[in-house]
Amino acid sequence: MYNILNDFLIVLITNYLYLYINIIKPKEDKLLIKHEKDKIERDMEINHEQLKAFLKHYTSNGFHNLGNEFNETINIFYDSKYLEYKSYVLETCPIRQLKPIVSTFYDYLPGFSFLFLLEKLKTLKLEKVKEDNPVLYKILGCYNPLENKISLNSISKGTLAHEFIHAISTKIEDNLIFTGFAVKTNGINLFSGLNEGFTELITERIFAFKEKTYKTNVNACACLELLFDSPQELETAYFLNDFNYLFNGFLKYGSLEEFIYFNYLLDLSEHFDDYEDKLNDLILEIITRTNNEDKINKANEILKKKEPHKVLQLITRFKN
Repeated sequence: MYNILNDFLIVLITNYLYLYINIIKPKEDKLLIKHEKDKIERDMEINHEQLKAFLKHYTSNGFHNLGNEFNETINIFYDSKYLEYKSYVLETCPIRQLKPIVSTFYDYLPGFSFLFLLEKLKTLKLEKVKEDNPVLYKILGCYNPLENKISLNSISKGTLAHEFIHAISTKIEDNLIFTGFAVKTNGINLFSGLNEGFTELITERIFAFKEKTYKTNVNACACLELLFDSPQELETAYFLNDFNYLFNGFLKYGSLEEFIYFNYLLDLSEHFDDYEDKLNDLILEIITRTNNEDKINKANEILKKKEPHKVLQLITRFKN
């Protein structure tokens, strides 16, 4: 009798597990994904309005502390004499796992390493965390600029390098936090999708780590680089928090409304890929205005498109 009851319970549990794994859980996840998507889209609509207000004020008045003057700092930035300080920089780094990353980065941008890296490294902290992630996307790591701390939810070296790039591209001025091209102020986070795309693009370029994160954003930012003479221009602007340089470069070929919509799509694509086609069509349209066949072909290659797509009424409902 005991064996029969035991066998019955095993069959019952096995059937329930099968139903849960194959029917109940996917259905619950689908509902959670829809809920998360709806929330993200609502948040991005609010962020879109904040971005419009920010750029309207920016283009009218300018912000003197939005990054440095690009042309005045670039010569100092690449001063090769700072190579001799590499050993001192590595000694300053208190985190063993970061030393090879710091070494590779220093070789790539020695001037930046000497001028800005030392003070950041002295107090930089690293912690491993295990957090519940959303169903729709996974949080692999984050950098807290107020605590100068990297938190990792993943053991990937690529994730550590990505968060390291966030850390060393961050500076705080008054109530503004600059991280690469992103700007945080009074609870408002602007250009997050743009910044994640460039951060991952730069991380892959420097460290040769190939991750699967932010691929839509990375491809769009790789195309955005084509509006400039070389990728190094935007890399330098990124580490100098020189949003103005990127913004003015975009406006040579695109409109303010297109820049706002481009960032709206990047913010959405930071979380899911539903808007990838619209984002790719928009950046490719901007690239075609350069009338440079090599740049257009390169953009098509990056986006894996056979021919340019035209934007049809893409930004109508997002115009001021």
